[in-house]
Amino acid sequence: MYFTDPQVQRLKPETRTIQVVQTNPRAVAQAAVNVWTQGPFDKGLLGVVPTGSVAPKVYLRGQHFFVDLPESYAKLRYGTSGERMLLCTLTRTLLDSRGQDVTFLLAGQNVETLGHLDLREPYTREDCADQ
Repeated sequence: MYFTDPQVQRLKPETRTIQVVQTNPRAVAQAAVNVWTQGPFDKGLLGVVPTGSVAPKVYLRGQHFFVDLPESYAKLRYGTSGERMLLCTLTRTLLDSRGQDVTFLLAGQNVETLGHLDLREPYTREDCADQ
């Protein structure tokens, strides 16, 4: 899974072992996002959401992930770089092993932005490759 460096400039991977009850791709993806929400073990990395945040719900249709961000994520008051890290750490975490793209919803709804970043189009690995 992916977190960020202390300067919130670069994506940083952290390898984790996750126990799942079901081995279907959606359950594995949801388990990864649940752990992502808890933050990194490495003290040199930063989690992207505050401790205790609710994990987004993950859905999968074919090779397309849909991530339903809780409404509280729109109230984080992150700048553009913080929002980009939030979306890209999730995108890279989910697409690391499978999938084509990630569409973000907010509180179950399609929205134009999370605040600063456009959510009208799905995010791909390439969208988050320069981090």
